[in-house]
Amino acid sequence: MIEEKRYREIQRKMRVTPKENELIKERMSHHNFSNFNTYARYMLLTGEVVTVDYSELVKLRTEINRIGTNINQLAKYVNTNEDVSLEHYQSLQASLLEVKRLMADNFNKEISIIEKVLKERRE
Repeated sequence: MIEEKRYREIQRKMRVTPKENELIKERMSHHNFSNFNTYARYMLLTGEVVTVDYSELVKLRTEINRIGTNINQLAKYVNTNEDVSLEHYQSLQASLLEVKRLMADNFNKEISIIEKVLKERRE
C-alpha cells in the first residue's frame, strides 16, 4: 500500500447537532463554499468570511464585449470599403470613451468597497 503524502497531515473531527449542521450549510451556501473542510479551516483560522460581489464587474465585462463587437464591425466595414466616414470615426471614438468610462467607474467602485471592508477588519 502506497502512503499518500498530504500537505495538511493533521485531521480534526467535530460533532454537531442536526440544527447546527443546517446552520453551517446555510452559511457555507451564503459565502459560496461547497466544501466543508475549506469553509471550516477558513473560519477557524480567520474567524470571518468576507464575500465580495463581482456582479458589477460581470456587467462591465458584458458591456465591454458588446462595445468590442461594435468596434470589430466598424473595422470590418473599413477594411472592406476602404473608406471611413466622419460618422463612423466618431462612433468608434465614442465607443472607446464609453469603454474607458465604464472601466474607471466600476473599478473605482469595487476598489472603494474592498478598501471599506479592509478598513472595517482593521478596526
